[in-house]
Amino acid sequence: MPTKSPIEDLLVVSCHIGIFHASTVSMLPWAPGIARREVFFANDVAVLPRAAARGWQAISLASRLPISNSSLWSSLQSKYVKFLQFLNADRDGYASVKRVIYFDDKESPSAGHLKRLLALGEGCDVTIRRTPRNKSTVWEEAEDALSQERYRLNMPQTVSWVIRSIGHLRNGSISSNVMVVNTGLILYANLTQTVARLATPVYRHTQQLRQPECQIVWAVDSQRFPGKICKIAFNELGQPARHLY
Repeated sequence: MPTKSPIEDLLVVSCHIGIFHASTVSMLPWAPGIARREVFFANDVAVLPRAAARGWQAISLASRLPISNSSLWSSLQSKYVKFLQFLNADRDGYASVKRVIYFDDKESPSAGHLKRLLALGEGCDVTIRRTPRNKSTVWEEAEDALSQERYRLNMPQTVSWVIRSIGHLRNGSISSNVMVVNTGLILYANLTQTVARLATPVYRHTQQLRQPECQIVWAVDSQRFPGKICKIAFNELGQPARHLY
């Protein structure tokens, strides 16, 4: 149900990247109805009318992100939306946007959940949840990721990159001991800085490493970010968890 006064400077986005199976249509999230503009991106055109029926402005990325039957490749492609690269590609189209809420298509936050997120994120450049089970080191995240083939495939070079990243900063700015976050729901503000100094480096490194497990990459790159990142409890918003990894 849309709010009476949609927030003008807020953009809400989600996406489904990869081949769409009609049997999963009921899993597509509803547009929360909190913002003037709420966009659902997809590279399978079959998704578009279904997303529109759920209240979204449905936009095709088929020309930019060719559809693939590889779960690893589709997951990598989805980072284009999660880490706001579409803003770089169409600055004029989103010129009025000051804040962006991204959530995975497995999530289903309501307008109430997102209003609470906005309140908790007041004064923060980025607001993001911790993982359901608190993880205080990047190595915990890497170990958990080994259970999924698409994450496991390129883990050796990912681990090497983490080690190099730690070693390159002798002042100790980058540590493996960091609170891991869940990237399934993110509030971005101060977009000029957060896109250039956080979202784009995370996107670039996931693509270079061919590593769709972006929570490992975020754990490292976020330590370089000069802005304020607010980490909230996974259940702080009150919505049920849709996935626990």
